[in-house]
This record gives sequence, structure tokens and C-alpha cells, in this order.
Amino acid sequence: MAADCVDYDELQTGTRNEGVYAAIFSWFMKASFTIGLSLAGPIVIWCGFQSGKDITQTAETIQAIRLCDTLLPAIVLVIGLVAIRFYPLTASRMAEIRDELEARRGKV
Repeated sequence: MAADCVDYDELQTGTRNEGVYAAIFSWFMKASFTIGLSLAGPIVIWCGFQSGKDITQTAETIQAIRLCDTLLPAIVLVIGLVAIRFYPLTASRMAEIRDELEARRGKV
């Protein structure tokens, strides 16, 4: 999909900006890892986890952690699937863009 975005951008602007897209992608990956890791502790505490050497977790705590471990990724997955449904660069549109770019470069 990143290559599709680069090609679409080249069609619009006339320049290729792979580096910009790679940098943005990298930044979003790092930001998502940071957010995920930052939320892990508060979510476990919110589930009722008690730390300590001699503490046994309750069944409710374990159940809440399991629920968070399954529901939160599922919710994010559904959001991603809905977002990708509206992604405008289909295979046929990308073939058109590729043909236009090759014609501009005189490769046809």
C-alpha cells in the first residue's frame, strides 16, 4: 500500500517521495508501539492486578485481563477493516495510475 501511495502522489505532484512515506510510516510504527506499551500497565491495573510476592490473582482479575487481551485487539482490527474498506486505491485504479506514470516517462 505504501508503494501505491507513492505512485498516486507522483501522479499528483510529479515527484517521487518514497523517503517521506518511509519516514512517516516509521514514525507511526514507533508511536503505536509507544502507545501500546504505555497503556499495558494501566490496563492491567484497571483489571485489578495486584503485584507482590505472596499475592494470588482472583479469577475475576484473570478473566478481565483475558477479556482485555482479546477485545482490545479485536476492536482495533475492526476499525482497521472498516478503514481499509474505504481505501480508494483499488487494483484497477493502480493499474490506471501505473499506465499514466509510464506514459509520462515515455516507457509505453
